[in-house]
Amino acid sequence: MLYWSNRWNVIFRFVLCAFGMLFSIGITLEISTKKEVILRQNEMMEKMIDMQNYQYDYQMKKTVEIRKFRHDLKNHMGHY
Repeated sequence: MLYWSNRWNVIFRFVLCAFGMLFSIGITLEISTKKEVILRQNEMMEKMIDMQNYQYDYQMKKTVEIRKFRHDLKNHMGHY
């Protein structure tokens, strides 16, 4: 009787450890997957910010060009 009780105790501990390891592996994989998703999202956001900065700079450059053109048109073309 002592043999079976000790055997069930060993089996129970083994199963408990196996479930614990599987649970740990599952959590590790989930965290790793979430980290990859967050890194990809961060990369995309950085690209979007770069595109927005480029667009802003382009718009500012065009605004300055239009102001110069208007100034020239208003002040220089009317004197002929």
